[in-house]
Amino acid sequence: MDSSISQKIRERVSRIEAGKLFAINDFSDMDNDKLITRTLSHLQSDGVIVRVAAGIYKNPKHTQFGVLYPIIDQIAQKIAGRKLCPQATRL
Repeated sequence: MDSSISQKIRERVSRIEAGKLFAINDFSDMDNDKLITRTLSHLQSDGVIVRVAAGIYKNPKHTQFGVLYPIIDQIAQKIAGRKLCPQATRL
């Protein structure tokens, strides 16, 4: 079962637009926070995603100058949305 949840997380991450922020709680419908965290950590280690803050990730958007990181306002909005209304930030 863990491998099927992990695969669903990987598939969902692959559909996220490059440069868009997402958070661990965007996967809360899978009801396995430890596995979600572990899978996202593996994806980060593999270079598939980039961790921009605690619990916040993005698919890297590459430019001729390297990876484009979000501005602090985007990260702050994602943090605020995650705490105020987690369902509004679901993918």
